[in-house]
Amino acid sequence: MKLRQNTHPTKSTRAGRPASRIGLSLALMFGWTMANAQSSQTPEYISSMADFEVRALAGNFQPTNGKETMESVTPNEWLANDPGIVDLAGTIVAWSGGPKASAGTKLFVHGGGHNDSANNGLYAFDFAGSAAPTGWLLEDISAVSAVRAATSYNDGKPASVHTYDGAVYAQHNNHIYRFGGAIWSPSGGFTKSAWKYNIASGAWTALPDFPGTMNTVSSIYDPESRKIIVGAGGRNEVAFFRTDQDTWSSLKSTNGNFWGGDVSGAYDPTRGRGVLIGNGESRLVTINWSRETVDVSSLSASGATEILSTDGPSAVYDPFRDSYWIFGGEEGSPGFGNIYEMDAESLTIQRRSLSGASIQVLNSMQGSYGRYLLMPEWRAMGIVASHESPAYVIKLPTADASPIVRPLPPSEVATDQEAEAQLVVEQDAGALGEQETSSDNRVRQ
Repeated sequence: MKLRQNTHPTKSTRAGRPASRIGLSLALMFGWTMANAQSSQTPEYISSMADFEVRALAGNFQPTNGKETMESVTPNEWLANDPGIVDLAGTIVAWSGGPKASAGTKLFVHGGGHNDSANNGLYAFDFAGSAAPTGWLLEDISAVSAVRAATSYNDGKPASVHTYDGAVYAQHNNHIYRFGGAIWSPSGGFTKSAWKYNIASGAWTALPDFPGTMNTVSSIYDPESRKIIVGAGGRNEVAFFRTDQDTWSSLKSTNGNFWGGDVSGAYDPTRGRGVLIGNGESRLVTINWSRETVDVSSLSASGATEILSTDGPSAVYDPFRDSYWIFGGEEGSPGFGNIYEMDAESLTIQRRSLSGASIQVLNSMQGSYGRYLLMPEWRAMGIVASHESPAYVIKLPTADASPIVRPLPPSEVATDQEAEAQLVVEQDAGALGEQETSSDNRVRQ
């Protein structure tokens, strides 16, 4: 796929992103290098839709595996004996989203927590198919007998949590990362615990705890740097998680402006900045991934801004239109009858009315957060808002053949090159240390 160069570099505000690496960034963003990437052929059940039409994946479009709902793949013991007060619905309604995804063919759901649901299942709806999608899958779940009020259950798997916006599908390594949240316990409480799930092997691994104070959590992910920024609502500090080393940076100041709560994060790699959307606390976040610095400021949007007031909406950047899609949210949000498009440069928001099927939303749902899948090459968005309803697909408008790419200003190229030079020095020093250690071992032998 040929990348189109934009000739207006003055509009760019990217930090730490040389133009020579943009192609890799976009390839990683869309999973073009991943085994589970979308095929070049849009499925017929999507291509037959009109722009902004919603289709329920049931009836004529029933999944080929016959699994139409989350409930249909949930073990009977969980349906009958979940110790939570809301049972399976708690994985949807209780400040729970899922690992947000903008690549591949699977929409993930993962939640529960507090006293709502102890169900720590990792659910996935696979949109792959032709005349119809594949359907619901249960990737992983503990036995009910393993449940305990701790960061992990007796089988070593993570306890259920209110995930908020703290879960990410990282397409660069096909892992899911989960940070913080409100843990399963009759008395509730936030946890600093962090986990990753290897989709290929089906294994959970505990990671080092988040280094700061935890609250409602949100995140911003960059596939190229392979890092994730994690912050807690109401705090003026964040930390960078480095997926290559499974380590945290030190806490980084947000320059006095607090990280929003009950919000969702999304990242625009062409400008080196992201957004936090929702709860009347929307923010603009300028990021230098190499230097691991961040600057947070209020987001001054115009147009159909009502969506910015809803709790826990979903937000994702679409480079094929150079805009953010904002939708979903809490029960009663306008984001289920409309999808909002915010221009990434001007931050002007347009309301796009949805047609077709009505999206079933559970009563008392607190947000949608990362419970979506952007399918950029298929021009579609996947969403679900109930464990009893089918999944839905929203048809997005056709875009340019290539995503927008902007040249990096010379000053930022220099900044990134300095950071890369320092990284090379550190790597050389590490290699020298390994050689010295090897020499010492040979002497001892």
